[in-house]
Amino acid sequence: PLEVAAGKGFEERTARLRLIEGRALVETGEADEGLAALKQALSSAIEMDDLSLQFLSHYHLWKAHVALGSPLRAEFELGAARSHLRFSDEDCEESREVRAQQRSDEKGRTA
Repeated sequence: PLEVAAGKGFEERTARLRLIEGRALVETGEADEGLAALKQALSSAIEMDDLSLQFLSHYHLWKAHVALGSPLRAEFELGAARSHLRFSDEDCEESREVRAQQRSDEKGRTA
């Protein structure tokens, strides 16, 4: 069903649904399937050149890897999310969290 929607001009909506699906799968213990869905969302965002959606995809991959205890992958995805931060909605929960994490990391380096 999502593949059909994507093929009919609903690529952005389909990618956003993949983000939701991926998050839900990770949260319910289906880590491999959840990560696959999140990566599909990222791939679609890249294909569409949707930088805001790329930010959200990296953000949710970061959170998934943190939850799954993969600190190196989590760090990579957080870095990617930070690099796309300027393309995100200034007032969304995800961008606020990445900015807060960035401030926290900067304070830790200067302390």
